[in-house]
Amino acid sequence: MSENQIEKTDKKNIDIIKAVYILYAIALFLFWLPYGFAMMLSFLLLTLGIILPYSYIKKTNSDIYKSHYRWQIRSFWIANGLLFPLAIFIMVIVVLEYGDMGAFVNLTTDLDIENATKQFILTNFKLLIITMLFSCVPTMIWWYSRIYIGYKNIKSKIAIKNPTSWLF
Repeated sequence: MSENQIEKTDKKNIDIIKAVYILYAIALFLFWLPYGFAMMLSFLLLTLGIILPYSYIKKTNSDIYKSHYRWQIRSFWIANGLLFPLAIFIMVIVVLEYGDMGAFVNLTTDLDIENATKQFILTNFKLLIITMLFSCVPTMIWWYSRIYIGYKNIKSKIAIKNPTSWLF
């Protein structure tokens, strides 16, 4: 490979790695907006964000780029396969245990699920916010930290020290 081709390949890898970090950051932000479209766009961005590292990790010979692709793949699967499901499970258990389920009592006669859901959210709003703060927010902080560390390192063309780590 000529020097010019190597530079183009390096630039392409760096651009893709940066793009994936940006996709993840935007997707995390969009996911928490209270609009169905934002959540769907978030899932689309996350899907694109996991396809790119899988596609390019085998095409690069550089340990620097491989470490970033591995870091991105692991960040995705640890967050979406373990941490967010665990956080949501904790939220459900806490809300079912300590929440006011009165909104759903009349469902057998009314079958108005939309109003019952709205009433449930209004009645249990404080509990929902508190459980979200203690279960989902730490996961988001973890993932944003990994995005920040990865983006900072790729800007400096530094490899991730331990791309298989669960932490930082």
